[in-house]
Amino acid sequence: MDIYGFNLEHGQQTGGFIWIYNTDEASAANKVIAGWNVEPESYNDSQTHFSTWFIEGSNVCPDMRCPGFESVFSSEIVPGMVISPVSTTSGKKQYITVRVSKD
Repeated sequence: MDIYGFNLEHGQQTGGFIWIYNTDEASAANKVIAGWNVEPESYNDSQTHFSTWFIEGSNVCPDMRCPGFESVFSSEIVPGMVISPVSTTSGKKQYITVRVSKD
C-alpha cells in the first residue's frame, strides 16, 4: 500500500489499513487491523506510524500494548514505529508491504 505523511493537529487522524475480521450473529466481530496512521493524539506527533489493532468484542489493543502481537526478528519495522520516507503528492511514491499471520 502506498503511504503518505500529513501535518495534522490533535483531534485529526488519517491512515490506510487492511482489515481482517470474523463475526457471526451470536458474537461481536473480532478484528485485526494493520497499516499506517497519522494520529497526533495517540503518538504525540504528526508523523506517519506503522499501526496495528487487535479488537475482540469491546477490547481494543493498539500496536504492541497488549499480549497477542509479536514482532518477527526479520521485521524492519514494528507497530508504533515512524515510517520514513513517505509519499508526497508531487513526488516519489513510497510503499509498504503488510503481512498478517496467525500462529
